Amino acid sequence: DPYGPASTGNMKVAVVINDEGYEFKGVEINVGDQIKSNLKANDMIDWQFVSKERAVNGIEAGDYYAGIEIPKGFSKSLTSIMTKNFKQPKITYYANEKKNAIATKITDKVVQTIQTEVNESFVTTVINLVNKLLGTVIEQGKKEGTNEQINKLKRYVIFLIGLFVNSLGVSLITKASLGTSPITSIPYVLSLSFPFTLGNFTIFFSVFLILLQLLILRKNFKLEHVLQIPISIIFGYFIDLTMLLFTWVNPQTYIMKIVYLLIGCLILGFGVYMEVLADVVMLLGESFVRAIVLTWRTNFGTTKICFDVSMAVIAAVLSFVFTGHLNGVREGTIIAALLVGFVARVLGKKLASV
Repeated sequence: DPYGPASTGNMKVAVVINDEGYEFKGVEINVGDQIKSNLKANDMIDWQFVSKERAVNGIEAGDYYAGIEIPKGFSKSLTSIMTKNFKQPKITYYANEKKNAIATKITDKVVQTIQTEVNESFVTTVINLVNKLLGTVIEQGKKEGTNEQINKLKRYVIFLIGLFVNSLGVSLITKASLGTSPITSIPYVLSLSFPFTLGNFTIFFSVFLILLQLLILRKNFKLEHVLQIPISIIFGYFIDLTMLLFTWVNPQTYIMKIVYLLIGCLILGFGVYMEVLADVVMLLGESFVRAIVLTWRTNFGTTKICFDVSMAVIAAVLSFVFTGHLNGVREGTIIAALLVGFVARVLGKKLASV
């Protein structure tokens, strides 16, 4: 393998870590340090940790094949996903494409490695942060004797984690390039033709469905339906973040596409199970179906199938209208529609008996 560790292990790549870390809710976070630690244990490339000036000059002089920079505020940008002011984190890549003919491919390998490390570091950060915050609140709650508030907080934390897991599943299914899940198919098709992200269109489409529920339910429209708006916004940002984290996922063979699709379905099914377990608010798709059932007295199962089919059909029509060919709706859409709910139900039965 000309691009394997044996061949690239002696190729020097400059790494600039300027991330100064960030304190979030009393918890110290430094993703830059985590990335640095992970890269030191990675022998795929000869990573050189230097200043920005040394990196730029070294690349120009031909001392390094490429360089990456983790900027100041990187940890703060990553954790902003858990606030209302999300700022997309950015990594700067430098390449000396004149060094030799394979420099571009080496740079691609560096980008893929860094994206993987950022992905792992962020997931670790989120898990550690949630554990610390939850532990702190639980201890405080025990002192104050507020068991009911603790249980409520646990449910909301589980729901938010489930929402993030859902976004991981949706993004991985989408990156498999075999079609996305039914309820995501319309936002995905629109994102291919307009200058908005999949997360943006997910938010727009979710608000549209909530407004339709208002028209359908009228007097029966309740506060729980309004709660779906901020949840949809968070979910949209989660999708954009996980799509960014999965930039390195680009399966070329059909077998690998199927593998990523199935993994995505399993992750999405687990996320749905967590949201149902939390029992905070009904999932948007199911909530829309329930609005139809309550108003016109239809069968829930049949209506849900019709809803999923209609989402896929509308997405297919939009795809032909805007691109002239079918895109975003394929066999993966059918597999996701059948498998995700099955996984959630199986997990519910298995874990309920534990």
